[in-house]
Amino acid sequence: MTANIDNLLTILEKSEKVYQQMLPVIQREKQAALSAQSDQLTSASEEKEELLARLQQLERRRQVLIHQIADDRQLPVEKIKLSTLADSSDQHQAVRMRRLSVSLNELVPKIKKANEENRAIIQHCLSIVHGALGFFQHFVIPTDVYGASGQMSMQSKGGNLISGAI
Repeated sequence: MTANIDNLLTILEKSEKVYQQMLPVIQREKQAALSAQSDQLTSASEEKEELLARLQQLERRRQVLIHQIADDRQLPVEKIKLSTLADSSDQHQAVRMRRLSVSLNELVPKIKKANEENRAIIQHCLSIVHGALGFFQHFVIPTDVYGASGQMSMQSKGGNLISGAI
């Protein structure tokens, strides 16, 4: 049982390191979005996806260990929390658990908030691009209009964005 706890703590410490690596990546992603640097935005997004993949892998391993610990202690999985484990663990493990609990409870909301801010910024940028595309398409795509005879006539507006007269 102590081995499962140690393994759990190791996984949580690895997760903590990945979360710590995530925050600067999200900040770089924000800077790239605000300065319209698509290469840097793509690079930061790819790096963030790699970190998320590592977190998912660690989470799967954490879930397996939580179930094993719950079975060992004959408790429902929902009752397994770092605070309750710390109360029934040795001093060294309890210190690690409490430190991890504080650290992860600070890191995760910060990352969530920063990621939500980036999502809003990127959505706003995309809406501006869509609006600009719609504006230019209005001048390029011919529109159908009714002529004086009541018949549909195609009017070509391609290239009318700039006047030919000076």
